[in-house]
Amino acid sequence: MKVKVQILGYIPGVNWREKILDVSAENLRELLKQALNDLMETIIDNKTEQPLPFYKILLNNRDVSFLNGLDTKLNDGASITIYSTVGGG
Repeated sequence: MKVKVQILGYIPGVNWREKILDVSAENLRELLKQALNDLMETIIDNKTEQPLPFYKILLNNRDVSFLNGLDTKLNDGASITIYSTVGGG
């Protein structure tokens, strides 16, 4: 299945803004582990295995924390947006 991943703003260690991925992941957690492991290490808490509080993940413009978190199912053509809620001043 193909999914679009978009990064908004600055996330340390990420030097790309948009990717179209062809993956076999059933949910966000699998997608991060399969195709975006470097990003996962930056935005996911190792202990809780949930996004750090200052990062938001949207699936088709809906905050996944209001869905099933990283266990939210993916569909072909899904659009994932990841951004930091913290900005510089």
